[in-house]
Amino acid sequence: PITAPLAVASLPSGGCGLLPRILRYGGGAMGYLLFSLEGEIVRFRDEDILLPEQVWQPPSWDLSGGDPGTVTFSFTGGGAGEVRAHVYVLKRYVYFRRLLGCWSEGETKTVSVEDVDPATFRQLLSFAYSGEIDRGLSMTALAGLLRAANKYLISDLAVAALRRLQRS
Repeated sequence: PITAPLAVASLPSGGCGLLPRILRYGGGAMGYLLFSLEGEIVRFRDEDILLPEQVWQPPSWDLSGGDPGTVTFSFTGGGAGEVRAHVYVLKRYVYFRRLLGCWSEGETKTVSVEDVDPATFRQLLSFAYSGEIDRGLSMTALAGLLRAANKYLISDLAVAALRRLQRS
């Protein structure tokens, strides 16, 4: 088990194949170290990773009470744009159910996203609709997706992203 800080030199972009891509560590805090071929290292502690409470389920499109419409997510920064998602897709997740039910964003149906980049948020929404993660995502993008899944309490996405990271 690793009990002290770990230093790893940068790898050339072609990689040397000497370092594992994922390393499980233990000691005082259990977790994972993830390595990219570009020399990036991402650390996740076990307590940062949500356990699956359920597998991904497709959204329920019950429109008997009327169509609740869409939510618009805008991003800080110049030219970041906007993304729209159906309320039914998002309300399956506790964070968005509260955001759209109890908070002012529920009335305005607009949400400002400040700490997740637009590409990662689009991947999060894509997973909410399909239950699939883009197979072409880099390890860095997957790590960002895992962070966003934990932030928004989307356990099925967190588990799927972690599994994909373990296979990279």
